[in-house]
Amino acid sequence: QSTTVIQQRLSSGELKFALKDDDIAGIQLADSLAHPTLAYMRTKSLGAPPPKTYGQSLVDLLIQHRLARHPQTGVIDGWGLKLLP
Repeated sequence: QSTTVIQQRLSSGELKFALKDDDIAGIQLADSLAHPTLAYMRTKSLGAPPPKTYGQSLVDLLIQHRLARHPQTGVIDGWGLKLLP
């Protein structure tokens, strides 16, 4: 049943590509989060504090409000944040 609901929400069954020059909001949002998220994950895996930049403040908001947390402790690590070797 859930797959039919998802299929109904999709605009088409085709993968769509766009250039950065097309100025699409979703691509801009993904770009603005991709590099700071990578920097956060790298510093987290090394045990260093992440740099304080505008991009990092966006990632901090994302981590604080959107990642899954342990139901009892509220810990994000291991639930909504996976550090892989």
